[in-house]
Amino acid sequence: MEEKIKLKLEYKKLIRNGKKAEAQKILKKIWASSEKSIKPKKKEVIIEAKEIKKVSNIISLSDLSNINGIGKKTVKDIKLMFANIDSLKVALRDDKVALRDDVVSLLKSILI
Repeated sequence: MEEKIKLKLEYKKLIRNGKKAEAQKILKKIWASSEKSIKPKKKEVIIEAKEIKKVSNIISLSDLSNINGIGKKTVKDIKLMFANIDSLKVALRDDKVALRDDVVSLLKSILI
């Protein structure tokens, strides 16, 4: 058996027997023999399939359908609630848009 495995088994036995001080010494040996650093690893950034694209040429409410995550039915609902894109922007700033939270946050990130 590897020494690291032996140390782990010994650590388990000491913990089960209630000898925490001796187990702590074994644990320090395990950490010292470890080849890995204690520093946290860097997380890899995973891009989702539905990538949010910043659309800068949104002039009218019908242009909202070009945004990934906003469908035709949502655009239809927005058109019923707001007369133009400027009134939508004002309502987004004041948090007075009655749509799903994910749609509201998406619209805020793009329009404001």
